[in-house]
Amino acid sequence: MDSKHMKAQGNLPPGSPDSPMAQGAKFSKEPYGYLQECASKYGDPFTLRLPGRAPHVVIGDPALVRQAFSMSPDDYEGHVNLIPFNIGEGSLLFLDGEPHRRDRQIMMPHLHGERLRSHAKIIQESAAAVFAGWKAGETLKIKDALQEISLRAVLRCFFGAEDNERAKRYRELFTKWMSKTFTPLTFMAGMFFGAAKVRQYLDKAAAQSRNRSALSPAGLLPWNRGAAAKGELMAMLRADIERCRSEGSKGRADVLALFAEARYEGGELMSVESAIDELMALMVAGYDSTSTTMTWALTYMLPQREILTAVDEELKRVYGDGPVDPNRTSELAYLEACIKESMRMAPPAPTVSRVLRRAMTFGSFELPAGTIVWPCVYLAHHRADLWAEPERYRPERFLEAGTVPPNQFFPFGGGRRVCTGISFASLEMRIVLAELFKHKRIRLAMDKPVRPAFRGQFVAPSQDVMVVVEGNR
Repeated sequence: MDSKHMKAQGNLPPGSPDSPMAQGAKFSKEPYGYLQECASKYGDPFTLRLPGRAPHVVIGDPALVRQAFSMSPDDYEGHVNLIPFNIGEGSLLFLDGEPHRRDRQIMMPHLHGERLRSHAKIIQESAAAVFAGWKAGETLKIKDALQEISLRAVLRCFFGAEDNERAKRYRELFTKWMSKTFTPLTFMAGMFFGAAKVRQYLDKAAAQSRNRSALSPAGLLPWNRGAAAKGELMAMLRADIERCRSEGSKGRADVLALFAEARYEGGELMSVESAIDELMALMVAGYDSTSTTMTWALTYMLPQREILTAVDEELKRVYGDGPVDPNRTSELAYLEACIKESMRMAPPAPTVSRVLRRAMTFGSFELPAGTIVWPCVYLAHHRADLWAEPERYRPERFLEAGTVPPNQFFPFGGGRRVCTGISFASLEMRIVLAELFKHKRIRLAMDKPVRPAFRGQFVAPSQDVMVVVEGNR
């Protein structure tokens, strides 16, 4: 944010008198708890000040959320300020205006509707392969297993990488990049030095990695090892996209092949750089956010026998004694409600961002240009005036309420910037959990409730969620 915006004061809502450093530390340590604490003390909206940034005005009031999601693209910048990970400055996350509209328009058909049918079977096969390796009596980290399923599905659905050497190398590079870069240390660096600066640093390291020896002192640093992996991963994607363009991609339905041949309204091909950045962002979201959401869902579902019984009865009603049909999971209304309720209780992304281009009035407050308006997913999802017993996990509420307004329930964001992968993510979670509950019996191997914490870019259980495999169904 430039100094002009940083100096603007306006009529901001009240907020903590703590220093930006202290507020950043508290938010990083207890993301949900600190947001709730501030809302209780200072009201809704309130102002949050984080190091090196313009003020964040946090809103959970549905009327103000609706206003934020209804703003014209000329009123705000939509880039996500708190993402310090270098997932590609050319992805939709960081685009605004006409570039955002053009890329969104070109991407949407490949992640929705009929295209999803070609992905459904792949997701099911990925889940079945992982679950088949589970043995009765085994104790395992459930998120690791869910990430493995997501990674298998993403490699095939997005990159067309089957079980071969190419897929193996994609896997090695991606997991190395994730493990070295998507860490609490990187998130904290973004919190205190600015996410954009951290992204720029990591992108520069990735660009320089091709000319650096892996055995050089710089090459041994964790973030540079991650940068080197990202650099090679991008080179592989570039080669695959160019191969599709030169040799054709007949018979392929993966997203990479479709992006390689996608054209804008005027007939211009999507640039290779844009395709790479969008693929990198989709891969991260498909790998991490869905596995995080399913992990939260299981931590809520497994201790409640009546919920597991209801899921089991629904699976029998829809599929009988037969296998899960991945193209019929939309019929699993109760399972879908369980997933939605977990996203209400513990949204992986607790806020979304709108950076004001001009002064605007929200409620009784005149917010200056440069203010970061934060529609708060967590606070909106926990308002007692919108959700009866908001701290109770009760999936039935989504069956009773019908369609919930998008200014009250928005785990995938809202307005013109709602997540493009929402349909793919929803399909994946339904298929994976249906396959799990159809064929396996598991229970939590831990008694203490889990604490939410930032792990990478999302809020996830602070410790590994362990489950015991009791056997087959």
